[in-house]
Amino acid sequence: MLNKLSQRNIAFKSDFQELPDTTTLLDGKYTTPESRAKTVTILGRSKSIPSSEVILESMDLASKITKDLILSGRNVQTGCAVGGVMGSVHHTAKKYSVKDIATGRPLQNLAIIMEPPYGDEAVEECISIGTSKSEAERVKGFIKTSDTFVVFPGGLHTNEEIDRLIYHNEHLSNGEKLKKVILVNVRNFFAPKVQALKNQFDAKFLNHTPEELCTLINPSKQEILNAVYKFNKTFKTFAK
Repeated sequence: MLNKLSQRNIAFKSDFQELPDTTTLLDGKYTTPESRAKTVTILGRSKSIPSSEVILESMDLASKITKDLILSGRNVQTGCAVGGVMGSVHHTAKKYSVKDIATGRPLQNLAIIMEPPYGDEAVEECISIGTSKSEAERVKGFIKTSDTFVVFPGGLHTNEEIDRLIYHNEHLSNGEKLKKVILVNVRNFFAPKVQALKNQFDAKFLNHTPEELCTLINPSKQEILNAVYKFNKTFKTFAK
């Protein structure tokens, strides 16, 4: 017999997922356990703000970890935007990725593209593994194609992506495993969000601990990479 809280959670989960799932053009070879294990999705602000020290620091750090991830044999996945944190990831992945002999495209630089596109994507410089008609659907696509997420500071879209990833971890279906959601705490940006999760857990609103739902990491290249490699040891060799 379900208690009222469980019934509400089930009802809310149903409402939350009542979205037309049109992210159906995912290339199947990127949804396998092996591919998910080697794919790291990186999220964050997709617009540059020259006066924002948070964004500038995030862009620099995102570029550094992307280089290591690519050289260690992993794929990096984004929305293929060319500005802000996302642009730093995209340009670095493009530079260091193994290239397709025929097309020259960077094989480790993956993206799920919005349809219609926003207009700031460099689609010809990545491997498009799927399309989506909404941000909510795209997060579903990311979840299907990646086990590890590294999130840098961003605006409302980034916040929505984090909430959906945390929601996924809180409401796992039978057989599903927790995703590794790493929040890079640049200038204490994500501390309030994690504190809110702790408050909800203490109030017995959550089934999982905040540490299971997400991991708050200092803005250190080595700490971020350690968290990624510790979670998934399939590709554990650090770039030299």
